[in-house]
Amino acid sequence: MLMHLNILEKEIELLRNSLSEKKTNVKKLFKDLLETPSDIENYWLGGVSDLNNNGMPLQLCIGANKENIKLRIIGDPVSAIFQPAIRFNASKKVLESILSNRGLIHLNKVCIQLFSLLIEENSNISINDFYRGACWIGVSPEQPGIALYIDMMPFADNESWNMVIKCLSFLLPESNFLEETINNLRSYAIPASIGFEAVTEKKGRAKVYWRLKHPVQLEKLGIDLFKHPDIIYFLQKVIGRREMNLSGTVFNTGFSLATGELEDVKIDLCGHCLHQSSQDWKNVIHDLTTKLGLQKLPVDVALKDDICDVAFLGMGLTVNGDKRLNLYLKNNLH
Repeated sequence: MLMHLNILEKEIELLRNSLSEKKTNVKKLFKDLLETPSDIENYWLGGVSDLNNNGMPLQLCIGANKENIKLRIIGDPVSAIFQPAIRFNASKKVLESILSNRGLIHLNKVCIQLFSLLIEENSNISINDFYRGACWIGVSPEQPGIALYIDMMPFADNESWNMVIKCLSFLLPESNFLEETINNLRSYAIPASIGFEAVTEKKGRAKVYWRLKHPVQLEKLGIDLFKHPDIIYFLQKVIGRREMNLSGTVFNTGFSLATGELEDVKIDLCGHCLHQSSQDWKNVIHDLTTKLGLQKLPVDVALKDDICDVAFLGMGLTVNGDKRLNLYLKNNLH
């Protein structure tokens, strides 16, 4: 694991001059996300991570909007632990420690309640069903806030949407649009995860990530932002004439923690599924940032010497028309 941390640290060092802010304590963040808390005992090694298709439990996310470029680190905490129950509880401890270190301990109660909702006594799901982990955690070396992503995959189709509603009802004010959106998506999609991206309980977003059950026209999803010409251009530019796996296409909708109303949408496309060369990715990303009027992602540096591969490329759009392009990088295993 140390080798992979060193690879990603080297990648960030290469990117340092291209980023908007000076990044500090990156290696500590890696270790905070992945190391097993000292009070966790009697565990076996052998756990696996689904964060990346190659099993690596870390991603770097470089995001560009029209003003700047930002970095986020996403980790699958304590993914080396084999036993689901120990891994589940150790993940909560990792999260609490990160919240405390970042001055966000006020969010711990909300996060712990989300974990509790997953395994309520009347649920058909137990801790052991989270054998590939229950969450991913995202942090920025310089920006405030936390991102917690809770896995919905262990739940059956209809039960997973019921859990989505339960989690969103806990996080958000009542919203007619939210209820209508979820009811419409039930026919077409399967939830992948719930996201909680926040600085305070009311400043941030609750997000639903989902995949389509079968091909469907975007207008049937009931969310107009997915029909925006820039979203269509993104899909056409990245996918081209290829067939794209439904499992490699992840949609998400973000709702304001303050109002419960729709705030943004995003589509992430799996890099592994698209079989593009590094040069092809560079060309596509340069074209997209130019077309969308965004800051230039440092993709020439990011993909230099094949240190990292593209895990996902995503485009987001807010209700106010603000656009962003997110490049997710994973270790390139040789």
